[in-house]
Amino acid sequence: MKNRKTLPVYLVDDDIIMIKLLKHKLTLLNIEVIGSFEKGEDCIELAKNTPGIILLDFSLIGLNGLDTLVMIKKKLPKLHVIILTSLKDESLKHKCLNEGAYNYINKSLGDEQAMFQEIYDNIQELSKPKFPKPVLLAGAFFLLLIIFYLIF
Repeated sequence: MKNRKTLPVYLVDDDIIMIKLLKHKLTLLNIEVIGSFEKGEDCIELAKNTPGIILLDFSLIGLNGLDTLVMIKKKLPKLHVIILTSLKDESLKHKCLNEGAYNYINKSLGDEQAMFQEIYDNIQELSKPKFPKPVLLAGAFFLLLIIFYLIF
């Protein structure tokens, strides 16, 4: 796995053991965990002005993951949300993705390594720099000028 600067990550899970496990594994991968919460509503209040990624458990006490996702996307649309769940319900997956979740990852007890690989890959993908189209067009135009100059 490559090490490059990633967006900071928030963890939301009502299972303290899962939070500790996620934090430990992500820290080993040089991914900065900047907060962990047991309730979705706490995350929404404390994550207001920080761009990043939220790893959000679906089955939470109080607001569930879908309700929390909807509130996050309404109040903090630039935050990326990855749903983590042990539920194997395809309709919930589609609802979460339709509401703006980046991904819906199963917390399979039998294949922890695959889960962490998928989380890692998602964080890496979301952390890639996004160049605005004008910058890309300007770069392409500049490259064409160089080629034209070299040919003629």
